[in-house]
Amino acid sequence: MKRKLEAPVVAAVLAALIVAMLFLSYLVSSGFYGAKSEPPPLSAPTGDAGAADGAADLYRIEGVEITRQNVQQVIKVLARSEGYSQTVTNTLYYDDESSTQNVVQYVRGGACRTDVLRGGSVAESYLRDAENFYAWQPGSGSSYFRGAAGDFTADSMAMLPNWQTVASLPAEEITSAGSVISGGEPVLLVTAESAERRVEYEISTVSGLLVAARYYEGSELSRDLRVTGISMEQPEDAHFTLPDGTSILP
Repeated sequence: MKRKLEAPVVAAVLAALIVAMLFLSYLVSSGFYGAKSEPPPLSAPTGDAGAADGAADLYRIEGVEITRQNVQQVIKVLARSEGYSQTVTNTLYYDDESSTQNVVQYVRGGACRTDVLRGGSVAESYLRDAENFYAWQPGSGSSYFRGAAGDFTADSMAMLPNWQTVASLPAEEITSAGSVISGGEPVLLVTAESAERRVEYEISTVSGLLVAARYYEGSELSRDLRVTGISMEQPEDAHFTLPDGTSILP
């Protein structure tokens, strides 16, 4: 007698097939198969693609259907590198004004470095491993703060929701989901609503990472997050070294 596959196994298989179709659509639409050139880049969407007023630059991927019911499973099975770097830009809107924070992140296994930029220069640096959190400012010599990692996650240091944020949303909060092309690569677009807030998330199916998020209070945009310059190359050891020369890498 044939055994019946469990529902979670079926869901995972279907999600993997959808991811494969998304990537195949990307390769075909980019002309990669006939170009005999280098593989497509693993860069995040750049420029204005995916902005609230940039819908004209987005279009659906033919033959692939992403739904509210399957999008979280698809996000979970995306392939991701253990080492990468990225630039995160957060813009907050309030009382007809705005403020912007830029950070550069370097991730390698369980270690993450976050450099906060001000005026184009590094103003503060944070390092986190599985157990410890470190912080210092340029020019402080070999001194730095050290504490328990606690709630200092790599993403909280950059004010960054991540793909796990979207994958763990209560299913009833997801109001729409689909696939679009943004910045030349396939992206999963997920809208979630709770109380008076609406959030639109974009997750790259190439890197598996979140590349944009837009927060709305009512109809007003309150926060716009962009991730650019994603590099899937493993960051150098120097990014995980404390001011006194100690490396936090295993």
